[in-house]
This record gives sequence, C-alpha cells and structure tokens, in this order.
Amino acid sequence: MLVINKKFRRSVHSKVHQDIRNLFIKQRKKLKLTQRDLAKKMNIGHSIIGKIETGDRRLDVVELLEYANILEIDTNIILEILRSHDDLPPPTIITKKLTPRKVHPNLLNCN
Repeated sequence: MLVINKKFRRSVHSKVHQDIRNLFIKQRKKLKLTQRDLAKKMNIGHSIIGKIETGDRRLDVVELLEYANILEIDTNIILEILRSHDDLPPPTIITKKLTPRKVHPNLLNCN
C-alpha cells in the first residue's frame, strides 16, 4: 500500500518550510557558524546557504540529512516540525496494486 499527499510540492515559503529554515538558522548561529563556515563544511558555495536560508533553494532528502548532521540537529526534530503543522493534508492511501517497472541493468550496478 502506497501513501502519498495530494499536494506533494509545497511552496518553499509555506509555514512548515519557514519553521525548518528558522531551525537551521538558529542552530547555525548557536554553533557560531557563518554561512561561509557552514558552506565550507558542506563543500558547497556560500551563496547556496543563503538561498537555502531565504527559501530560494530547496534541499533534497540527502542534503537535508547532511545539513542536519553538520548542524548537530536530530532529524526527529525536523519530523516533529512536519507533524506539528495542521495545514499539511492527510495522506491519501492508494490501495491499487502497483506493477513493478523494468529497471535497466546498468542501474542495478551502483558500485
């Protein structure tokens, strides 16, 4: 059974996104890191940190985990922020059986 949200792609300026960004900014400052310091630790350009903090750039799930790890944030806190927002739609449960797709053999060798 697959669970999806009806509104999958939310605005980066939604309340839940703002709360997560505020958590990142507060923790970065608590650790006395500048945006440049954080960017150096993440091996990315400092302008990307600024864009993340202003909501001009999203983080994918891998980046989110790395960001949280570097800022010493327990990812359960991020999940709690997500759960605390009543404006998030409840998940829709799909009971339709999904048929597996063929995967190209080159994609199976990820070494």
